[in-house]
Amino acid sequence: MLLPISAKNSGSKRPDWCLAIGHTPPAGFGKIMSQVKPRLAVGYHAILTPEMHQDIMENVRTTYDGPLALASDLMCWNISKDSIRQREVIAAERVQAPPTSLGYRKAARSGEASVSDFIASGRWKGYKPPPLPPAQKQ
Repeated sequence: MLLPISAKNSGSKRPDWCLAIGHTPPAGFGKIMSQVKPRLAVGYHAILTPEMHQDIMENVRTTYDGPLALASDLMCWNISKDSIRQREVIAAERVQAPPTSLGYRKAARSGEASVSDFIASGRWKGYKPPPLPPAQKQ
């Protein structure tokens, strides 16, 4: 688990939970979920050894007490207006995406990266995202 940088050391007025290096720490995820109030909060992209699973759950629970699941590979949710069913996918093998073609890799790109209007409309008031990284040259 990545630990937050101290707000005192960074000069930031933001709370410690939002100053993680690279990933949102569990208590920060819980804080966000306590504001969003989802039907089911799903944490993902974590190393889930038994010890880490327990530690993540305990830290999320310091700031969020709603429905919560931690995703693992091949986990699936069937969502309807009436229910959310969580299950594991049964598959014969793990399939990897095929490699991209040479034509795709060499295709012209604009070099511009932007956020869609739909995503931008969901931002919290006063939030100013960090600048996007410059486009990499092919």
